Amino acid sequence: MSKDTALEFTNNILALVGGTQVSTIVGLTGGTIADITLRTINRAIKRIAGKPDVEWFTLFKSRLLQTRIYTASTITIAQDSGGDTITDSASGLGSFDAGAELVILDDSNDNLRFTISSVAAGQIVLNEAEIATAVAIGSSISVVQVSYPVASDFRNSIDLLDPANNTIIKPRYTKSIDMERRWANNATGDPDLFTVAGNFYRLSWIPGSQLTLIDRYMAYPTELTLDAQTSDLPEFCDNAIHYLAYSDILFFKKNLEQGAAEFSKYKGEIEQAIDANQRISDMENVVEMNSDRLMGSPSVSSNSLLTIVDD
Repeated sequence: MSKDTALEFTNNILALVGGTQVSTIVGLTGGTIADITLRTINRAIKRIAGKPDVEWFTLFKSRLLQTRIYTASTITIAQDSGGDTITDSASGLGSFDAGAELVILDDSNDNLRFTISSVAAGQIVLNEAEIATAVAIGSSISVVQVSYPVASDFRNSIDLLDPANNTIIKPRYTKSIDMERRWANNATGDPDLFTVAGNFYRLSWIPGSQLTLIDRYMAYPTELTLDAQTSDLPEFCDNAIHYLAYSDILFFKKNLEQGAAEFSKYKGEIEQAIDANQRISDMENVVEMNSDRLMGSPSVSSNSLLTIVDD
């Protein structure tokens, strides 16, 4: 049994509501019944993907995340009304991320955090409201990025793994990390805690060396825009997607009685889908979040997740 494509989803519902079948979903606009049907299908997928306490196993993702540290004696720090600058005559700053936080490891700027406004290979411009102490070229200076963009499809975090040090970097709330005063004197070390602040992971401690971390997270599903595209949800969710989208269309058309009947079918299908997902998740062994070590840890279900809210 294969998954329904976006075109099949759309035409199946169009057939039920008396709409004209389409040969392609690409370019559907203008509020036609086909356009509304496709948008309703995508909305149904998002609603199912975002169900509380359900982590669909097909939305689990991982990626590599490398810390950014640059040390050189070719760096100048200057004050500027449009945003203080970190300039490097060796053009070694291009890997840093706009919007991220950084620290400058030199005696003049200890205990300060800065936000990157813009990045080029030869210069970083800081947020204009944040004032750095000017430093002339010649001294060895380290620029360390302490926050890193989450993935573009990020929904919530599972954990960050540090394979080189055989540890799990644990999630914490922003306030609890700040209360530990880990920023004092720009102390560095291997990060063992992180928080999600806006669209960034913030690491603690300040990384003292370049590390390659494994970022494990739950993703948002991709919107259906192509004919042969299938939902990112498991195959056993297809019936639930159909009934939820169909019931929404019926409610939209003011057919309340039949809409309620189709929604009842959706509830039965989604319960079965959740049970099927849980059985698969229970068989996927991942590291225990409350353990510090990667090796020899008890195994738990991959749906043991923590959503971080910046406070």
